[in-house]
Formats: sequence, structure tokens, C-alpha cells
Amino acid sequence: MEYKQSRFIIAQPYEDHWLLFSTLTCSLVQLKEPDYQTVFAERDYSALPDTVLQLAKMGFLVPKDRDELGYLKDLRLKARASVNGKGYFYLICPTMKCNARCFYCFENGIEKPSMSLETAEDVVQYILRTKNDGSIGIQWFGGEPLLGTKIIDYISTRLLESNVEFRSKIITNGYLLEEPILNRATSLWRTDIIQVTIDDIGQAYNKIKDYSYGRMDESPYDRVIRNVHLAGKKLKVRIRVNFNAANPEEGKRIAQTLRDEFASEENVQVYVAPIDSTDPSIPPITGSFKNKAKHPLIAFFESFEDYSIFGNPTLVQPQVTKETTRLLQKFFLRPITMPCLAACSSYVSIDALGLIYPCHRWLGKPEYSAGNVRDGIDESSHWWRFFSDMDIDDECASCPLLPMCQGGCKQRQINYGKEHSCTPIKGCAKEVIRLFKESLP
Repeated sequence: MEYKQSRFIIAQPYEDHWLLFSTLTCSLVQLKEPDYQTVFAERDYSALPDTVLQLAKMGFLVPKDRDELGYLKDLRLKARASVNGKGYFYLICPTMKCNARCFYCFENGIEKPSMSLETAEDVVQYILRTKNDGSIGIQWFGGEPLLGTKIIDYISTRLLESNVEFRSKIITNGYLLEEPILNRATSLWRTDIIQVTIDDIGQAYNKIKDYSYGRMDESPYDRVIRNVHLAGKKLKVRIRVNFNAANPEEGKRIAQTLRDEFASEENVQVYVAPIDSTDPSIPPITGSFKNKAKHPLIAFFESFEDYSIFGNPTLVQPQVTKETTRLLQKFFLRPITMPCLAACSSYVSIDALGLIYPCHRWLGKPEYSAGNVRDGIDESSHWWRFFSDMDIDDECASCPLLPMCQGGCKQRQINYGKEHSCTPIKGCAKEVIRLFKESLP
């Protein structure tokens, strides 16, 4: 068989060998310098037949007529088709109002309506018309969703009356997360997970959140920490720490403080996530950070064994063990089947006016909507067609990391620039691969 080199290889010198990683198959191999030169520099596939055969099995060499870009596009199309159609997941905003005023929020500047009971009933009817035959997922979002508990009560009650099986997740700042709310969440709202964003410690947190309640007798930070302890006794809580990639030490400090605070609570997990912004003082995590001693991701990987950012569905390779899969997840070295679920009618975001959006990061901006809960999705709308397009540009097509982002996040590309849409490891891929190798059992 005639072979060619796969376009999805990251190669680098490593000790006295060459280290190669396939971003499509997750294969990792070390080659002696002469063998690497023969196969990959000279492209002589006849001198080392056994080595060539093994490299082909691992995906480093592929049949000469294989269209690797076409294969990835086919994956994207099949993945979208597999989750299109009947609804599985509904992100719902009972209100766009918020009691915090975070400077970095992507919803800054939008209108802040709350959902009416009439619109809530329209949401219920939309779910009944579009849902699948099994259990569905609901994510309560906002604004601050806990400012709209009456709407959450109403939609949850109507769905239960209609014999709809569902589980829910709440994204909240945690300020209102007290006993009565938690009781409703675990019973009526069928909540499994609560995500709380905590961006700093003590008064620094209070300054970032800038809560709208005026003078308060209790520090908002202390109140949120108490509420998280309370919530952790009843269900799973994920604390998200947003950090500026230009200053990862701050993110590490905050995350470690919170990990220490909740060390005895197995239901509470802490993770970090980089902020996306057009502010030049907040660079994308995808950059190279050559002016820093360490790339921010490398700093986090070395500090926290279980550091992670929640990502896209993983394309699990059958030859990869469970432990290796965990490490691939940790280091963002896992291929995915599609860039996001924004192109799928099974996953929709609904704002307080009942408008439907392909992506939750455009909530409250009607110009980006693609239908409404009364009339359904308008598949001819510009933004629905934009997200449904599975083609990629020439720059992405030439990138060896393509299997790990499948073209990247389209919303980030539009809002913040193309460099924000890539896989997080783009600026430090070789370093990450070395860490992965050294972490293998």
C-alpha cells in the first residue's frame, strides 16, 4: 500500500528520540533519530517496512488516497445528525436580570426583561412539541436565574403535570442559594448540579461582583461561601473560577483557597476557566505567552492534578484505556466530533422573551436569535445556517490540531476574534504532549 504522512501529527525532539503524537487517534510514539529521518524527513516508506506498518496502524501514516479533511467533515455531519431532531437539552432564562454586575459579563449592555407566565407556558408547550421520548435536561440560566424562581416553579410544575421526565442544572452566583431554594431545587426542580462562579476571595470578590443591594450587613463573599457549604450537603456543586490568562497566578491562588475551603466536601469541585474579552489586557488562552516563564495552562497543569475546563463531547478511541482517557481529558488532547452543539435543534437556548438562540452567549440580543418558542426554530435564519455550516476555513484546515477543535467556537470567533476560538493548548501543544507522556502510568 502507498502511504502519506497524516496531517494531524505533532512531532518534537525528546531526549535522544523524536516524540510524535496523533491528534486524531491519540497515539503516542518515540522514534530513534535515524528512523524518524528515514520515514518522516526523507519519506522513505520501503526501508523500514515493520516500522511503517506500525505507524500506519497508529494513524501517523495513512493511505495515499485518504481525504483526512473529508473524514473530519463527515464526522461533524454525522455527529450533528445524531443529536438533531427531538429535544434533549433546553437552556432557559426565567429572567435576564442579575443582582451582580461583573465587569466581564458577556451580557453587559443587553435589555433585562423577566419572563411572563404567558411566555413560560409557551416554553412548556414548545418543550412538549419538540422533546424526545425519554428524559430531557434543563439548565436554568440568566441573568441570575434565582431571581426568577416563580417561573422556574411554574415550568417545572407544568412539565411534571405533563409526565415529562427531566433533570436540571442551575448556573448561579450563589447569593440567593439558601435553604428554601435548595429544597425546591432538589424536589420540584429536579436539580442535580449547581454551578457557582467565584472570581476572587473576600473583598476582592465583593468588588468584582458589585452586588446591587447597596449597603449589606454581611459580606457577600461570606454569604456565598456559606451557601455553597449548604448546597454541597444536598447536591453536587461546581465552583468556576474565571481568570485572566495574563495573570494565572491569581487564578491558581483563588482556586487553591477555595479547594482548601471545601476540601472535606466531596460534592464540591473547583475548576478554572479563562476569560474571553476584547480588552487587550485579557489575552486569549490560545496564545504562546513567550514573554512568560510558563504558559498559563502549563502552570495550572503542574499545580493541580485534576485541573480541567468542561469541554465538548469526546471522540473516545477504542484502543485508549480509562486512565489514558482521563489524562487526555485533563490535557485537552482529546479529539471531538463537532465544535459545539449550537448547530443542533436538540440543544437550544431560550431567553426571557421566548426567543430561541443557537448559542447561549447571545442571549438577550434579538438580532442573533433564530426563532421563538411559539413558532419554533427558523432554519432559514442567518445565524441558524451559520452555526449549521460544517465547513472550515483554510487556516483551520492546515492546523494539525483540527481534530481537537473541529474549527473551534464560532461565537468566540465573532465576538472576540479568531484566536479565541481555537483549542486552549494551541500555544503550548508540544509542552502539553510532553507532560502527557510523563504522566502516563
